Parts: sequence; structure tokens; C-alpha cells
Amino acid sequence: MFTVPARLPGSRTDTELSVNVGRRVQMECNPLSGLPEPQIIWLKDSQPLDPQDLPRDVRILRAGRILRLLSADVTDSGVYACTVENKAGRDQKRYMLSVHGGFYLLVSSSLPILELVLVPYIHMILE
Repeated sequence: MFTVPARLPGSRTDTELSVNVGRRVQMECNPLSGLPEPQIIWLKDSQPLDPQDLPRDVRILRAGRILRLLSADVTDSGVYACTVENKAGRDQKRYMLSVHGGFYLLVSSSLPILELVLVPYIHMILE
């Protein structure tokens, strides 16, 4: 039996995605080739996303071919990668996701300072 390496379209270039908080984000992973059929694995910041243990607003659909964030949050920002692999080869497509808007608080236990960050517009330090 012969084998064909797993290949992805656009794997030579990264895709940059920029969305506002609350927007839906969809990333695709459609292998062009692969025999035997390649396994699809999604990663965020180099860590595998376990389909059985995803955050509540994240879905892996169509046998791994789609990664969907139903309502993006600032904490969803990062590098997502779709990896396809079979015994003949491996390929990867990367998405650089930036989520803008919203706010978060940084509270330091060592300093009497409250830091409020309204991403990406305002940065306030309250003493």
C-alpha cells in the first residue's frame, strides 16, 4: 500500500485574525491530501485542545475541520494551529488571533494599587 503525506492549503503562511470581544471566530483545517487519512489536532499556544475538555464557548466541528469560538474573549487571543498528520507526513496551518475590547483588572497583593485595563484603548492605575 502506498502513502500520501498530509498537506494543508496555506500552510506556508500564517493567517492573522483580529476581532472584537463577543464576535464569533471560525478557523478551518481542510487537508488537501493524505493517505491514510490524516489525524487533525488543534493547538492553542502550542498546547493541544482536548475535544472532550473544551471551554464552554469553543467547538471543534466537522471531524476537526473547523474550530469555532462562539463569543471571543480577550483571553482567547493567541496562536492557534491546525496540525494534520499521517504516517507519510505532517503539516500545520497557524492562525494568530487578537481579540480587542473589553476590560480586565490586575490586582497586586504586594502593592496598594488597582490597575484597570480597557483593551486596547485605556490603561489606568488607581492608587
